[in-house]
Amino acid sequence: MKRAIVFGGGGTRGSYEMGAWTALQEMGFEYDIVTGTSIGSVNGALMVQGDYERASALWDKITVDDIMVDGFNLEYSIEAMFNQKKDLMKFLKKYISSKGADIAPFKKLLDEIIDESKIRDSKIDFGLITVQFPSLKPVEIMKSDIPEGYMKQFILASASCFPAFPMCKIDDDNYIDGGYYDALPIDLAVKMGAEEVTAIDLSYHTTHDAYLNRPYVTYIKPSRPIGSFLNFEKELLHQNRVLGYLDAKRAFGALAGYRYSFFKKDIPSPDIQNRFVSYIARFEAFLPAKKPGLFKKAADSLTMHLEEDTGRKELTNADYLIRGSEICAEFLEISPLQVYHIEEFRQLILQKFNEIKKQHDESVFQNLHKISDLSRLYEEIKQTDQKFLLSTLYYYIANQKDWMDDLNWFAVAVPKQLIAVFYLLAADPPEIK
Repeated sequence: MKRAIVFGGGGTRGSYEMGAWTALQEMGFEYDIVTGTSIGSVNGALMVQGDYERASALWDKITVDDIMVDGFNLEYSIEAMFNQKKDLMKFLKKYISSKGADIAPFKKLLDEIIDESKIRDSKIDFGLITVQFPSLKPVEIMKSDIPEGYMKQFILASASCFPAFPMCKIDDDNYIDGGYYDALPIDLAVKMGAEEVTAIDLSYHTTHDAYLNRPYVTYIKPSRPIGSFLNFEKELLHQNRVLGYLDAKRAFGALAGYRYSFFKKDIPSPDIQNRFVSYIARFEAFLPAKKPGLFKKAADSLTMHLEEDTGRKELTNADYLIRGSEICAEFLEISPLQVYHIEEFRQLILQKFNEIKKQHDESVFQNLHKISDLSRLYEEIKQTDQKFLLSTLYYYIANQKDWMDDLNWFAVAVPKQLIAVFYLLAADPPEIK
C-alpha cells in the first residue's frame, strides 16, 4: 500500500506542519509519496530529502529577514499594522519599485536548504503545484517531470505568493503560488498512486471538506486559529509547532480529546458524565415543551456545539463530557498546548473557576433577562466579561429551583456559556441553598 503525506500552503503557518511532522515521526510513519503547495512544497522537499533536523532548525530560527528585504510581520489586526507603520512604508516603497517584495533572502535560503540530488535520489516520490500566469493554468508536476537543475525554481514557483511576492519566471513562463489552484494537494497525491493519505491543512477553516470523512484520508488541521501567513513572531511559531504536534497525535488516536489533549487511557468519572449529560438532556427536553420553534432550535444548539470539532457521528457520554470540559476551559483561558490527565484537567478548571467564583451579581442576570430583543441581548452579552457571566449564571442555576424557566432566552444567546456552566455544576456539584 502506497502512503502519501500532503503538506498544505500557508506561509509561516508552515511551522504547524513541522510540529505534525515531529509527531508522525515519533509514531513511526513513513511515506512513499510527498506532495505540497507553497510552503508545503518546501517542507515536503525537506521530508523527501530526509532532512528532519534541517527543517526543525529552520523553523526554530526563521525570521522575516530570511524571506524578504525590509519585510515586516503581517498580522490581522489594524493595531498591529499601525505599530509597524514605518516598516510598512519602507516595504511598500520597495514593493512598488520591484513589482513585489524583494525575496532575494528567500531564494538564498532555498539554495541553502534544498538539495536537488537528494530529492531525485530519494525513494520517496515528490510532487508540487504551481500556477502559470496570466493563463492561471494549474501545473501539477512530479519530480520526474521537472527538468534537471530546475527543482529549486519550481519549489520557488509553488511558493510565489503573488502579488505579495513577485511572479517566478522559469524560462519563458511566469508562475505564481500553487495555492491559487489547490492549497492542499490531496488529489495530486491520489493521482500519483497514493492509497492512504495523511493531509496537513494550514487553514482553520477546512480547505477540503469532502476529504474529512474519507476512509483513506487522515485529516490534520488546526484546532484553533494559527495566525496570518506572514507572521514571524517567534512565540507564535513555537505555539503553532506544539499545536501541530498535538493535533497530529489526536488525529491518529495517540491522544484523546478534540481541542485539548488528554492521555489516552484516562476515563472521565461516570458520575460526572451522567450529571453533565443529564443537565444537557433536561434542558433540551424542557425548552421545546415550553416554547417550540425558535427555542427548540436553541436547545438543539447545545448538542450542536458539543458535537463541533469531533468529526464523529456517534458520541458517548464520555465524549460529551470531554467537549463540555474543553468549552469550559476555553472560557477560563486554560492553555491547549500541553497534555492533561482528565482528573488534572477537572481540578485545573475548578481552580480557575474558584478564582472568579465570587465575582457574580444576580442583578446583571436580571437586567439581561429583561431584554426581549435578541440583537440587543447579543450586544449586551458581548460587552459583558465572559468569566463574570459564567459565575453569575452558575450561582443563579445553583440557587434557583426553577432556573429553567428563566433561561429559555439565554439558550439562544449563550449556548456555549450554558454548556460551560453545566460542566462546572456536574464536575463539582454545589450545595443548594
